Amino acid sequence: MSTLYAVFKTITAIYYNSAWLYSVSAYYFFFGIVRLILVHRSRKLKNIGENDKLFLEYRRYRICGILTFLINIAMTGMTFLMIRDNEHSEYPGFIIYLSAIYTFYAFIIAVRNLVKFHKIKSPILSASKALNFEAAMMSLFSLQTSMIAEFGGENEAEFRQIANTITGAAVCAATFGIAVFMIINSCVKLKKLQDNKSEVN
Repeated sequence: MSTLYAVFKTITAIYYNSAWLYSVSAYYFFFGIVRLILVHRSRKLKNIGENDKLFLEYRRYRICGILTFLINIAMTGMTFLMIRDNEHSEYPGFIIYLSAIYTFYAFIIAVRNLVKFHKIKSPILSASKALNFEAAMMSLFSLQTSMIAEFGGENEAEFRQIANTITGAAVCAATFGIAVFMIINSCVKLKKLQDNKSEVN
């Protein structure tokens, strides 16, 4: 469903010739590719020792955090330009409702899985679910711009810019916060695992 939504965003980006929508679709495709890599790596780690597995998982968790941090720099720049230019997209008819249904579904599932898989103590699964949560937040932000354009009424442009500034800042800050936490947490865990390994040896 995430892939279909990314394709949908790409089609709308082409239709509206919108740099913002192009960047959002690229954002979803990037996260999709990273999640596939995480799943592939997770399967390769099944047959090694538990400590070595945890060490390698945290290394991939850190790489994921670094990649997320870098892509969020680009998305923050695009968000700033979108807000500055007061850009928006207007979906025709029922499409906006389908988009809203998917967005709320994705957000609820992302929050549930973030809590659920955190208890499993698997860095790779935690990284994957963190990516889902970040994508869901960006989806909410993108949906907001369309909903305001469709139902904004009078003073739509002014209200849209204020609302997008507040929501965009919150989403960008949250995604950066998640990426920084992933990097710091993985570095701390890796150092602890290395120290424990040194003590054993």
